[in-house]
Amino acid sequence: MKKPTKPALSFERHEQFSEFLRFAQSTLRKMQDEVARSHNSKRQRSAARALFQAHQKIDDARSELEEVMFLDHPGQASIQIYYGPEGNTFASDSSLNAEEFKSRLRIVGGNPDPNRGKDPPF
Repeated sequence: MKKPTKPALSFERHEQFSEFLRFAQSTLRKMQDEVARSHNSKRQRSAARALFQAHQKIDDARSELEEVMFLDHPGQASIQIYYGPEGNTFASDSSLNAEEFKSRLRIVGGNPDPNRGKDPPF
């Protein structure tokens, strides 16, 4: 078997990615629900559909990253890392707000994101 030439993601980085992805997915679901409940125009239905598709893409990424985590960290890996203690995203009534989330998300190695700490565009 060929040895990888790049280092694996650290387990800590998987924990950070998973927290961000669960938060992003929960936020997208809330946005989709709000758009879907508003005025029923063709554009809004299209926007709600796009938000749903983004939600699904994040779910795909979580699944792929979970598989990588189990391959790279078999002794530490757990389904709860990417899917939470109940096997799903943040609860819809989660008390973790955006500011708390930003303060918990820290960089482990690598270059810091220049957009880190900025509010999302929506």
